[in-house]
Amino acid sequence: MLPAVLTSTFAAAVAYGVTFPHLATHLEAWGVSGELLGLNAAMPALGWFLGSFALPLLQARFTTAIILVVSLLVAIVAWLGFFARADYGTWTALRFVFGGSVGLFFRTIEFGLNAASSDDRRGWTFGLYNLAFGLGIALGAALEPVLGEDGSIPAVVVAGGFAVAALAASRLRSDIVTVAERPTLEGWLGAARRAPLPLLAGLAYGFVEDIPAYLLSIYALRNGLGSEVAAYTLTAAALGSITLPLALGILADRAGRRFVLLVASLGAAATAAVIPFALASSWVFLTAIAVWTGFGAALYTTGLAIVGDTWPRDGLSTANAAFGATYATGGLIGPLVNGAAIDLLSSHGLMVSAAAVPALLALVLAVAADGSSRRLRPRPAPKA
Repeated sequence: MLPAVLTSTFAAAVAYGVTFPHLATHLEAWGVSGELLGLNAAMPALGWFLGSFALPLLQARFTTAIILVVSLLVAIVAWLGFFARADYGTWTALRFVFGGSVGLFFRTIEFGLNAASSDDRRGWTFGLYNLAFGLGIALGAALEPVLGEDGSIPAVVVAGGFAVAALAASRLRSDIVTVAERPTLEGWLGAARRAPLPLLAGLAYGFVEDIPAYLLSIYALRNGLGSEVAAYTLTAAALGSITLPLALGILADRAGRRFVLLVASLGAAATAAVIPFALASSWVFLTAIAVWTGFGAALYTTGLAIVGDTWPRDGLSTANAAFGATYATGGLIGPLVNGAAIDLLSSHGLMVSAAAVPALLALVLAVAADGSSRRLRPRPAPKA
């Protein structure tokens, strides 16, 4: 299963990575206001949020392979729609459909990994998943300038990447991924009561996830680092997010998920607080960004692993959807708060916002008792 999942994840991430700068460049060229840019950027998170509620219903009827393939086909149609009509209203509606379907694909992939992974290898598995995703996003973003802003080449490359991902996803065995679970309000509330810490980790990561993509370059420019350093902030963030989570995932399999979640939250808060003091050297600044985003991405992967540790197979769909919904909630709130922080506070207001959320999570981890995390070490693998 894992090779097909990683292949599908990488191909879809490459295609998705091309779309970020492509859409942003066109909207900027149209002279769209900052408020409308923010609204457009929030559409994927809104799609993920609503898709999280729909996912258990779909999983009660269809195998994961079918959901993955159909969600990618919807993404392809929506992507091609961007080239059929170019106006802000249409693009905002399409970004909701496009971002929602891509988000549904990745949430479903994560469910399949949790359902199929053993407890003693789950951190390693999600570290590999994050590596495939991060490498794909970085490669796609680097390809976009080469492909050009107009014409059919970006349309064909992105659609082709999603098609390759769909082909790989179709190879998943249905016996691993069939679910007979239906979502209920009681199930959602039960997920929050049973293990709030992984849901809070997803919320915290969703809150800060937009910063490397949209705001770090602005932060660098406002603090006098120049356009070249500003351009490298996303590269540094990508390198950190694909390396550190894998190492922390291996550590989580040995030292325990809650311990690594605490390390990641403290590390994210500390490095965000250090970044304003690293501005004197561009290399130190970019290194601090890489470490910060690495710790931040580990919040997400470790939270997912705790979900898999905590819930049995017959409750995992609802728990996975609850995790996705809280992550998407952070993705909706974060851009608004972080954007306001960079304007309303000092030039370092963005880093205040970036440090505050993981610091609060670390405080909760330090003082709260959580049923999913009382066991500091993962359950041992069952003996044959």
